[in-house]
Amino acid sequence: MVDKYCLVDTNAFISNLDNIKGFKKVVLGSVLRELDKLKTSRNEELAYRAREAVRHIKENQNDLYFDLVDYDAEQILGEAFENTYVDNRIIACLVENPNYTLLTNDILLLLKAKAFGIETIELNEGFESYESDYKGFKEVEMTPKEFQDFHDTRIDKNEFDLLVNEYLIIKDPFTKEPYQALKYNGEYYISIKSKALKSLRLGEFKARDLYQACAIDAVLTNQFVMFRGRAGVAKTQIALAYAMQQLQAGKYSKIIVFSNAVPTYGAYYHGLVKGDLKTKLLDSSIGNILAAKMGSYDQVTAMLLTEELVILPMSDIRGFDSTGMNAIILITEGQNTSRELMKLAIQRTGIDCKLIIEGDNSTQLDDKAFEGVNNGMRAASEVFRGLDYYGEVELQTIYRSPIAERAELMTLRK
Repeated sequence: MVDKYCLVDTNAFISNLDNIKGFKKVVLGSVLRELDKLKTSRNEELAYRAREAVRHIKENQNDLYFDLVDYDAEQILGEAFENTYVDNRIIACLVENPNYTLLTNDILLLLKAKAFGIETIELNEGFESYESDYKGFKEVEMTPKEFQDFHDTRIDKNEFDLLVNEYLIIKDPFTKEPYQALKYNGEYYISIKSKALKSLRLGEFKARDLYQACAIDAVLTNQFVMFRGRAGVAKTQIALAYAMQQLQAGKYSKIIVFSNAVPTYGAYYHGLVKGDLKTKLLDSSIGNILAAKMGSYDQVTAMLLTEELVILPMSDIRGFDSTGMNAIILITEGQNTSRELMKLAIQRTGIDCKLIIEGDNSTQLDDKAFEGVNNGMRAASEVFRGLDYYGEVELQTIYRSPIAERAELMTLRK
């Protein structure tokens, strides 16, 4: 049939390509190198799929077109497009070869390609992007001496292929313990200093590890931030500690909480709650969350009365506009949103407001409708990561209790 050239990016190569017909598949040299790196990823599923992709390329090499030109993104696209970033080299190749079509399921790459007027084909249902493994940071091992050399001579080189506002966690190669954190700002790496969050209502919150220090830095320096992680890693605690500090300092006027009251997976209602909307909200999961973090239901009720705190069910947010409210918008349990619902919620954010999303879209989904590519948190991450006003951190350690930490094994064992 049609012998049209289709550049297949890394995401698409680690998906099943058997049903993509009518195209001469182009394999870029930088994509081959990226697949080779992914073969040894700590993510076993990702490493397996990368090996399968390499096997697919080897078995079908006679039907593929290998474009091994080393495209210089900075020279072709401009100095703002660093050549160390694989996506930029892919865009540069497509600009230089207008007869190529891009095949991908990477939302960010699709948006970039469309901005350059490049023809694209998007892989949808049934295809998972390895970019969903994004944590907001990358971990590398360096001895203190190696780190000092890196800091002194290569601090402005993005050799670890980080996005803007992505963090670099330095771990000791012998102890495997993280001892330094940096953030890439698009030009160079910045050392992260741990800062405490203080307020009269919640007291003082200090970071207990470098991942929490990165989360605090992210919320202090970005208009939009997302915290992910398992139960007990302090996602909500950091969000509320920051919000209370800012409220007390007069930098924001109120906290607006969006809540999607999805029943816990596998649980049953004990009956309908009588009373007005506020009573119903306080009796739902959002009421429990806020009361647990703030000390009591009385504290929550007092803030509701002064309108320093507003709780809005997501069922009622269409048409809501926070512009002029000078508010911190908090979306809790963000994993329980679809792509469309999260889009609607994010669009409520005014220019004078800050948006914080927290949740765990890996292990705490309460409805199968929010799985995979339809998950709202995942969609938001794919669209916003790399922008200069967005930060994201996946918190790693459960501090709630040894019991809470041990309970994680209950869903890992078969």
